[in-house]
Amino acid sequence: MKWLALGVVAVLIGALLLLRGLRSDAAAAKPDAPPARPAAAAPTTPTARPAPALPEHPVVEGPVAAFERPEEDETAPFKVDSDEFYEQLDEVYSRRLSGFTHDCYQGGQHRKAKVRLLFRWEIKGGAVSVKDVRVDESTLGDPALEACMVKAVAGAHWTDARMPDWSTKVGEDERLLIRIENLKRFDKQP
Repeated sequence: MKWLALGVVAVLIGALLLLRGLRSDAAAAKPDAPPARPAAAAPTTPTARPAPALPEHPVVEGPVAAFERPEEDETAPFKVDSDEFYEQLDEVYSRRLSGFTHDCYQGGQHRKAKVRLLFRWEIKGGAVSVKDVRVDESTLGDPALEACMVKAVAGAHWTDARMPDWSTKVGEDERLLIRIENLKRFDKQP
């Protein structure tokens, strides 16, 4: 029993020494206080500076999600097959296409219901459009709603001068998954 008590005391002493060492290391790592500034002779009045000019952002056509914000540099053209090019297609444009289907939904579906559309991009002279839209898979169970969403996506078009001429190859269809629960992000803000 004595040995057990001595062992516990030794562990406690070791822990205290370790804690003390860590505190002294932390104190040594803190930088010294900054040198004192010399007192100013007299307060000076600040001179007025002109506000920097804010860049103008182009008007975005079509439905835009509330969280979608313009990029910093919207004038640099995208290079075909670059990461930025595919990010624009897969992320930004796909969200915009989902927004076109917002008005088709009038309620009555389970929030987890979804439809997956297949389509092809067609970009010429900065004009972005969609063609060959069709339903691939659906849990909506409402043919009229599916037809409305297909028509809305097929009619989607806008301009983006940064995009090079490009189209999806035949047989390499793009996919757009539309979930009912995600359509609420396109609700009109009050």
